[in-house]
Formats: sequence, structure tokens, C-alpha cells
Amino acid sequence: PLRELRNQQLSDFDAVFLASVSSLDVLETRMLAKYLQSGGGVVWTVGSGVDVQRLADSWKGVVPGETIDFDDISERGDVRFDPGDYGHPILAAFSGQPRSGLLSTRVYQHLIIHTQSEGTPVLGLQGGNPIMVSGAVLNGTTDTGRWIFVAIPWGDVEPEQPWSEFTISPAFVPLVHETLTWVMRRPHSQRTVIVGEPLRFPAMPSRSAEITDPSGQRHSIVADEGQGFLF
Repeated sequence: PLRELRNQQLSDFDAVFLASVSSLDVLETRMLAKYLQSGGGVVWTVGSGVDVQRLADSWKGVVPGETIDFDDISERGDVRFDPGDYGHPILAAFSGQPRSGLLSTRVYQHLIIHTQSEGTPVLGLQGGNPIMVSGAVLNGTTDTGRWIFVAIPWGDVEPEQPWSEFTISPAFVPLVHETLTWVMRRPHSQRTVIVGEPLRFPAMPSRSAEITDPSGQRHSIVADEGQGFLF
């Protein structure tokens, strides 16, 4: 549940996924804004019971700059995704794969959004409306935290009037995977190593740390000067 967010140390995670969330309270907004500014990744998918103004206020509290203009909920219809030229890195895996399910996914309703100068369209709908937008929080010329906004629910929806069939599409899991892979980019991330290779960790305020291995044995490590930790 969203209420558990305030009990988490967000810096422990490379990404936070807000599934079908329509608004945040003040504390949640501050936590996510700080997390994004410090290099975390945020994926936010709209909820079916959205209050557009509250959503817009919450979004602007988390993501700075001119990113997305929130309009209104569309009328019900039946349209399909339009990936354009598959130009965004998230869609690269779908290029040349017409049977992936992406092009045949039915969308019945969506939040109408418009991309502003600091947002980049990822995926659109037939007719031109973006359905998925990406961006980054900049520190000078370097992006720190990355974000994604999705204008349809990716979580629980009303079963009798779903906004789309995306969560039962064969393209759903691959797109979620590619989305999280893109948004979780952090310079210090090291998620895969071969047995025998060293593990590297970023520098922290403390000069020492402790690692517990899979057998339960604890190991003390000390940071190299300016280089972080090596185990």
C-alpha cells in the first residue's frame, strides 16, 4: 500500500514504482522529490479514480521543471499503441517484433497529457496523444534521477470498465522490465557479478561497513580514499 512508503528508506532502492497512484500527501511528495534529486528512479502510473488537479499538484511537487501538462480523462473508445519509430531506448527491444503484442494492445480510456519541453515521449496512441513520457532531473548537464509517467493504470483497475488490456498483453512484462532498466540507471549500480569478481559500493559518510554473505557470515570492510568500498 502507498501508506507504507513513508516507512521506507528510499535510498535503499534504485527505483520506486507507484502503481495506479492518483495523488500523494505532503510527506510522500517530499520524500520522493528528495529521492529523485539524489539519483533514484521513479515510475508513476495513473490510477483509474484520478483527480487530475490533485495529480498535477503532486507531480509538480516531485518532478521539477516543465515536464507534463495534465488535461482530462478521455472518453471511452478503442485505440492502439503507436510506438512511432521505436526511438526511445525503452522501446528498442520491440523494434522489428510485430508479434510482441505492443501494437495490438487495446486502450479504452486514458489520461490526456501533453509533453512539455523537459519531457520526452516514449510511447503514444493512435491519434498522437502520448501515453508514456520520460525525463530526468538534471544536475548541471548530468542527469541524476530519472522518471517515467504512464497515463493508464498498471495496477488494480475496475474489472467491469478497465482502461486497457495492457496488463494481460504479452508485451506488458517486457515493457515493465525495459522501463525499470532505463529508470534505474545509477553510476554506481552493479547488479551482476561472476563468482570471484569484486563487489564495489559507492562512498558513504561512514568509512566502514558490514556485509552479510548468503551463509550468514559477516565481513567488515573499509572504504578506499575517494573510491568507495571494495569487497
